[in-house]
Amino acid sequence: MTGNLTYDASRARLEDLHRSAAQHRAAIAAARPAHTPATGLAEAVGIRVATASDVPALERLAALDSAAPLTGHVLIAEVNGEPQAAIDTATGATTADPFRPTAQAVGLLRTRAAQMHQRPAIGQRLPLLKRVAYRVA
Repeated sequence: MTGNLTYDASRARLEDLHRSAAQHRAAIAAARPAHTPATGLAEAVGIRVATASDVPALERLAALDSAAPLTGHVLIAEVNGEPQAAIDTATGATTADPFRPTAQAVGLLRTRAAQMHQRPAIGQRLPLLKRVAYRVA
């Protein structure tokens, strides 16, 4: 008889735990804000090298940021296809739309600019590879 009593008590405790967990999950789901296009969905961010066709966008960002337009080798961060931040890779100067949350985009631009300075271009690495090939032969 003792075996059945222990089993019944364990079974009742397990059911209580399952019920408590379900109530907890329901409370968390109710407290979580609903996903809306403005707050809940991730936005597509792209980083690319600026071209001559981006001059108007760079001038617009500079005017919004009260800064001089960036020149030279510039990277642009586009959020959902719209340029919202830019960085000059040589100087590290940035311009961004002050009316939008662009801190993360600027952080991504800085990271990418640092990566570009750390790693030499493929064309600069090929002569080294050729020299190594000649030494082996």
